[in-house]
This record gives sequence, C-alpha cells and structure tokens, in this order.
Amino acid sequence: MRASHRQPREEDPLKPERLERENERLSREVERLRQELIERDKRIFELERKLALRLQNSTTTSKPPPRMGWRASNGYGVGAARRVGVNQAASRVIAATGVDWRR
Repeated sequence: MRASHRQPREEDPLKPERLERENERLSREVERLRQELIERDKRIFELERKLALRLQNSTTTSKPPPRMGWRASNGYGVGAARRVGVNQAASRVIAATGVDWRR
C-alpha cells in the first residue's frame, strides 16, 4: 500500500492525555460563552434603560403648548374675548344660574 492511502492514526479517545486536553478545551469554551453571556446581559440592560428613558421622555415635554395653535382651531377660548375681566369661577356661576347678566 502506498503512503497516500494510509489511514491517519487516531488517538485512543479514552486515553487520559486526550481526555485532559478535551476537558481543558471544553473549560475554555464554557468560560468564553459565560463571558459572552455577561456582555449580552449588560447590553440588554443598557438597551432597556435607554428605551425606558425614551418612553419617559416621549410622555413629558419641556415645551408649552402653542399659543394659538389647536386651541383656536377647535374653538377652545373663542368666548374669552367676550368675558374680559370675568374670571372662570364667575363665568361658571353666571352660566349655571341661566340669568342674562349682560344688560
């Protein structure tokens, strides 16, 4: 038989040296995966924190509502010009009594 057709000699899988090497290799792999998991947990924690801040910021605003924006277009304050000098409590009392106070 020619040398090119020879089967490579395999080590006996039950030899102590082979088992030790395999055990060391697996230990390194376990440690690598453990570190990878720790890094992923840190990343998930950071992304969740950023998402919570983003959601919190989307519900609060630092800007006041526009002065004559949607309020004017929806009729919000249309009667304000007619009640000059009358506060809201007085306006409610006037409206509740049904009396015409405009004489």
